[in-house]
Amino acid sequence: MIALILSSCSLRSNSNKEVVTVVTKKENLDKYVGKLITIKGELSFIECGRYHSKFSTIIEVAVICENFDTSMYGKNFIGTGILQTWVIKEDDPDRKKGCAGKYYVLKSPRNKYRNAKVKLFKE
Repeated sequence: MIALILSSCSLRSNSNKEVVTVVTKKENLDKYVGKLITIKGELSFIECGRYHSKFSTIIEVAVICENFDTSMYGKNFIGTGILQTWVIKEDDPDRKKGCAGKYYVLKSPRNKYRNAKVKLFKE
């Protein structure tokens, strides 16, 4: 296993012998867009949209938790996927007070139409 600290990330090797960046901070997420990464951190949420949708997030990246319940917030989770962005514009009809902006989502490496699933991480 490769262990190298780079600003907010470290590198590790997966079973396919490709190096995957482990990101633990939200700074500089743009440089990982379109890349396979692993995110690790505390589960929280953002609320947005006309239907007050809540999105589970790790380091402000939207993810999916299986068998989710609110007691999971504040616990450490880990997940691997392709980092993508989406933008909500000021004139977007789904926009809710202050929701305009750029958001990140971790997509499944096997299905780009699904968010990546994350799991509880115990150190």
